[in-house]
Amino acid sequence: MHLRFTLFAALLIGCSPTQGEPDIAPNDAEPAPELPTVILDPQTGDPGLGSVDHITFGPAGHLFVGDGANDRLVVFSTGDVTLDETADDWEKIGNLYVQVGDALGVDQSDTVVLDVTVNPMSGRTYVAAALQDGSYYGVFTVTSDGKAQAVDLAGLEWVAVEYPEVQGAGSVVTEIEATSGWVVAAVTEQSWTASTLVTLPLPITHGDAGSLTTTRTYHRVHTQWETFAPITAMFSFEDDDGAWIGASYQCAPVVRFEIEELAAGNAETIGVTPFDYGGGRQVLDFAVLGTGDDAQVFASVSNLGGTSIEPSLFLTDKNVDEQAPVVFDFSGNPDHKKVDNATKLDEAIDLAVQDETRLVRFFNTGRLSIVDAPSR
Repeated sequence: MHLRFTLFAALLIGCSPTQGEPDIAPNDAEPAPELPTVILDPQTGDPGLGSVDHITFGPAGHLFVGDGANDRLVVFSTGDVTLDETADDWEKIGNLYVQVGDALGVDQSDTVVLDVTVNPMSGRTYVAAALQDGSYYGVFTVTSDGKAQAVDLAGLEWVAVEYPEVQGAGSVVTEIEATSGWVVAAVTEQSWTASTLVTLPLPITHGDAGSLTTTRTYHRVHTQWETFAPITAMFSFEDDDGAWIGASYQCAPVVRFEIEELAAGNAETIGVTPFDYGGGRQVLDFAVLGTGDDAQVFASVSNLGGTSIEPSLFLTDKNVDEQAPVVFDFSGNPDHKKVDNATKLDEAIDLAVQDETRLVRFFNTGRLSIVDAPSR
């Protein structure tokens, strides 16, 4: 849910001068809450990005970037912290490849869109994109007139955190999730055969080292425990009891990890697998709308379509190898009532939360649009 700062007009207090109390003007307002500190010892100038594998927003308008080519995470202070009522005026941008190509002065066939996210403080859509030949990586915003505009990253304060090479030089950051107190990134090597989770507490100091752990999960389709499957999609969930990461693998189990356990520094972490989307499927992306018991976890799943679940399914203590597997085929399965079909999200390769009721979706055709979130 987006953080929006509402200015409350102070009550006009009617009092006589003899009371010695100052008048309060009708337009006086309480100051906006102080934003949390997210980065320490910030750097300036060209961050020297070798890649922009994945982007996401954390507290106070900070943009987290996965630079797997340099085996690091980079966090930018965008200063984009005020709600822009015109940020979603574009509604439907058309072909995002065309817009990025126009911004770079090249043909759309020369561009690639790597990730799409929304800044929850301003409502602006941000896009990670590159040239096909790898000569350029950058971040763009979508302007109210439906154009893509490059963000001047060299003009922002930033910090970088390096992580050990997963296997050989260079890696891919497949996902990043930022909560109110943590950031967790999934990293795999270029051959996409394993995942390491990097966990950092906030605030992050330039040059910090995160906790590293590999994940061990039961793949029901393979009927065995594995450590070499890469994480391809993640979401984060917080409530009064703590903060968790939901991770999905190429074989579509969804595994829950407690963030504090990820940060404990153990070489290997075993999560709980509360449900499984079934063999031959892969989660393309997740989006979480709302908080606590009112939250909905949306997903776009290949060979299945869009789905929506309540947190109760994600937070169950049962593993899929300890119960009848929860496979979402919307027919005949005794657990089918735990999930809703969300057709508006079918085949969207990127999902992001626009506001309390809407999602941004991006398709591999280049189409970017805002849609009302499917309701239960």
